[in-house]
Amino acid sequence: GTTATTFSPNDTCTRAQILTFMWRAAGSPKRDGFIIFDDVSANQYYYEPAMWAKDHTMVTGRNFEPYTPCTRASTVIYLWKNAGSPKTEALSTFTDVKADAEYAQAVAWAVKNGVTKGTSATTFSPDDTCTRGQIVTFLKRASTVPVTPVQPDPDDKDDSDDQSLFHQSAPPFNCSSDASGASSRFIVMTAY
Repeated sequence: GTTATTFSPNDTCTRAQILTFMWRAAGSPKRDGFIIFDDVSANQYYYEPAMWAKDHTMVTGRNFEPYTPCTRASTVIYLWKNAGSPKTEALSTFTDVKADAEYAQAVAWAVKNGVTKGTSATTFSPDDTCTRGQIVTFLKRASTVPVTPVQPDPDDKDDSDDQSLFHQSAPPFNCSSDASGASSRFIVMTAY
């Protein structure tokens, strides 16, 4: 949460927050190595999530820009990449999502899998910023979508990194269940 007793669902969600939520839901994997962003230091809460996001091409470049507001387009891109970037026919009824937009496949995947329906029957609103409440709703919906194994990059000659973000048989987020079978995967989002 934003404090010990509040979540602040109506606050704008930042890049650091969404990727921390996702990293924790994926089991908080640790990474060996060096800092790969000029604007991230090891003492920041989003250090490991930033490295994880970089390793999975959710964020590229030399700067992480942790306080960048998370948009609807960036959200579905992160979730789509987390699911293994499955090929999805980018047929859209949204007038604001062009077929060649960098997020077109991610939007198509999100709609196909019930992560979002758009902001209206004809708009997705890719540049609208998301609140923390909206982000956890997207994450909850995406948690039930099967993971597609990451396909090897044909230009990459190192086969050691050609694996899914998660085990092929695992759901997109690491979760556990109590005796009743209820999932507790989103408990990780209570604090960042």
